[in-house]
Amino acid sequence: AEQAAEQAAEQAAEQAAEQGWSAAGADGCVEVDLYRDSRGRFRFQLGSADGGIFLCSLASTDSGDRRRLLREGDQVLSLNGVPVGGRTPDEARSLVRTAADSVRV
Repeated sequence: AEQAAEQAAEQAAEQAAEQGWSAAGADGCVEVDLYRDSRGRFRFQLGSADGGIFLCSLASTDSGDRRRLLREGDQVLSLNGVPVGGRTPDEARSLVRTAADSVRV
């Protein structure tokens, strides 16, 4: 039974990754691919507090991504797989500006 549960969890994670999002892990973290809207904007802003990078605004968009899994005030741990801990907000924003059509948050 334990092995079946592990296989089901792995399948769910693979399916979520294919869809550009993942369910919260045991640590409460989620990864979401955010896409540029029809005007080429990601429509979220980053800020900093206590040495961390946070979502300070998150607007709705026509991109069809899964941003509803995120909330304003969520801490951002990485952008496109690059850890942002210890980075300035400008450094984090640069990672977003240089992203192609999507950014994984």
